Amino acid sequence: MGAQLLALMAWPKSSRCQRQVLATFAADMVGSMEENAPLISRFGQQAAFSAFVSRVGIDHDHLPFMPSTTAQIAAIIDRPHEVARAVHRDMWVPGGGYKSVADAPGTAAVVQEFSRASGGGAMHTGFLLLLVAVIRASYPSLDPSLGRAMAMLQEEGSKVGGSTVPTHRTLKEWWKEWRGISPVWAAFVLQCQLSGVPPQAAAWEAMFDQNRRFQVMGWAQWFRTFGTTFTPKHGSEPLIPGGEAVELRFDMPEQEPPLGECAISPKGFLAASSGRDGTYVWNVLQREDHSA
Repeated sequence: MGAQLLALMAWPKSSRCQRQVLATFAADMVGSMEENAPLISRFGQQAAFSAFVSRVGIDHDHLPFMPSTTAQIAAIIDRPHEVARAVHRDMWVPGGGYKSVADAPGTAAVVQEFSRASGGGAMHTGFLLLLVAVIRASYPSLDPSLGRAMAMLQEEGSKVGGSTVPTHRTLKEWWKEWRGISPVWAAFVLQCQLSGVPPQAAAWEAMFDQNRRFQVMGWAQWFRTFGTTFTPKHGSEPLIPGGEAVELRFDMPEQEPPLGECAISPKGFLAASSGRDGTYVWNVLQREDHSA
């Protein structure tokens, strides 16, 4: 299910591309397991585990924060035939198999496109939707709107030295392009924000930990309802036009996210964490401290 969710998040408007991504990921995973066999035979399982972690771009220092991801990688190393059967059933067949792989642009292009979505427009639109929801839920003195959320990102983001802040025009263009899938990204960003672990580790766990993934899907349903029904004070239509909102066929009931656990950082944009591809994960929200 994690791969299906990733495909939807980066290619929301094309079921054909989503199938190609599933088949490409499946082929790549099985190919990786085949490459592991001689490595395991020569150097042992721990060496193969370490090599796999490096290959997929995971920081080894983050592994203690990634129990579900670590368990999945261990299964790939320890029980490759069992994992291969699951990959065939859950990814290869639904993805269209050989035909999809033949039509797909290849693993490198797929990863590049997902990086564009996660480090650019798609992720930012989820962040904007989340920010509007937090303002509405926790800051009654402010009128929640996209314009306010964008202004906050611009104002606070400009204070972070060495980071590239999207212009207001860019944010508007991204919102128009990606707003249909923004509910899923809003839920994903919130899950990562509240996890209390490094952003990269949180992102992996949100996909591989079943409970976290189910939480993302339930919250995404709520954000979709919010986005398609909430009209800002001076607006004439909801944040997301109903016809543009991607239909979420999750077998998961809607769950209201814990927006009260978030607080807009008084220091604004906190230092961003750079991912493997050098893109930034913006941290304008921080977990609310209820210990006082």
